[in-house]
Amino acid sequence: MNSMLAERRQTGIEALSEMPWGTHFCHFYETKPDLLDVLVTPPVMFVVDDDSPMGEARRSDASRTGSLPCWAAVVRFALLMLALDLHSAVAQTAAKTPRTIRVAMDKSYAPYSFQSDEGKLQGILIDQWQAWEKKTGIKVEIHAMDWVEALPRMRAGEFDVIDSIVATAERQDYFDFTPAYTPVEASIFFRKDISGITDLASLKGFPVGIEAGDQHADQLKAGGVATVILFQNSDAIIEAAKQRKINVFVVDNPSALYLLNKAGIEGEFRHSAPIFRDELRRAVRKGDATTLRTVSEGFAAIEPDELKQIDEKWYGRTINRIGRYLTYAGYAAAVATLLIAGLAVWNRTLAKRILQRTAALLESEQRFRRLVELMPVVVYECDKSGII
Repeated sequence: MNSMLAERRQTGIEALSEMPWGTHFCHFYETKPDLLDVLVTPPVMFVVDDDSPMGEARRSDASRTGSLPCWAAVVRFALLMLALDLHSAVAQTAAKTPRTIRVAMDKSYAPYSFQSDEGKLQGILIDQWQAWEKKTGIKVEIHAMDWVEALPRMRAGEFDVIDSIVATAERQDYFDFTPAYTPVEASIFFRKDISGITDLASLKGFPVGIEAGDQHADQLKAGGVATVILFQNSDAIIEAAKQRKINVFVVDNPSALYLLNKAGIEGEFRHSAPIFRDELRRAVRKGDATTLRTVSEGFAAIEPDELKQIDEKWYGRTINRIGRYLTYAGYAAAVATLLIAGLAVWNRTLAKRILQRTAALLESEQRFRRLVELMPVVVYECDKSGII
């Protein structure tokens, strides 16, 4: 045994030169092609260069353990490649199905995503993402912030998805969008003692408040509005309106109406007909087809009734006045029907009683007639003095 350890043989590798018999060594490769080169080269060297020092070592080793047939080397090579491919497939599958997805959204966009008085994030989108999480099994991390902050952070790669976004020509350069999930309208809101505001052209000369990052800011400027005042979020716009710092502003209708009523100043403002009509979507970074497909398929798996219940939770149920009036009319008709039926029964009973009384009178009259007819006739003669 000691003689074998002392015996040194050529390895055939220039960098290693001679090594004791039985020595094991390994080498790590950075890429798969480098490994393939090593796996393919040795069989060729052993077969062709049989007179080399390594060939002598192979013959000496073969005399003790038996040579490795060519087909066995091919099988070993194929098994190794299969293992590498399986590992790669598992890694790719894990990469395509993330366990956590990060979602950015506006923190002041009622009723879709907004904070309660206690600072808790709530709204339609929160409930929808919770339903999505149950359908996909993927954990959702929601990050709510001012919209002007969400857009650049999404572009920088901090988040996987941005929600409640409108697709514009500029944004399509760096985002890929899901199909639209709801329409949204924006109107001009102005103090009630101001008249004549109907459209973008009528806004000329008025300072107009709008949320920073809102795509409508550029449209206002393009429409001739010279003074556009940017606010951090919709809450700040309504607060400025409450303090009479601004008299005109443009905010998406659902959010504006909610905040005006919450602030108790809804009676101080009027609004125009919608001047902008958009569609809300979700977006991922450009080229991230895997995340886009995961998000879209997850929401498509949510039942329409479940989505309707979420909307009704935050929008409330419509007060059906026509239905209420129809109900009252139904009650009135039922009462009238009962009265008519009662009168008909009473009338029929009365008629029956009259007939009975008439029949009784006729019978009595007939009896009286018969008595008179059977009674004997007595003739009395009278004179002036009396009865004769």
